[in-house]
Amino acid sequence: MTRTFATSAVAGALLLSFGAASFAATGEFGNMCTEGLVLGKTVPTDCSVNTVIDGKTYCFGNEAAKIFFFFQASIPSKLGTF
Repeated sequence: MTRTFATSAVAGALLLSFGAASFAATGEFGNMCTEGLVLGKTVPTDCSVNTVIDGKTYCFGNEAAKIFFFFQASIPSKLGTF
């Protein structure tokens, strides 16, 4: 009984991980890293790190690129208020 449960648990975990991979987002710019494009580079991604703005999905190579993109994007709007 324990062996059947363990086998079922492993099979379920594998199916869950494959299912999550199939739900990876499809983003703007052919899944290229948005921050990379801003910097003039083409960095392909699997779009696992992404954000949705106005119904459009934007992909990033990693969390650092995403944070850096939003940090830079907020500077012009802050400067415009002075």
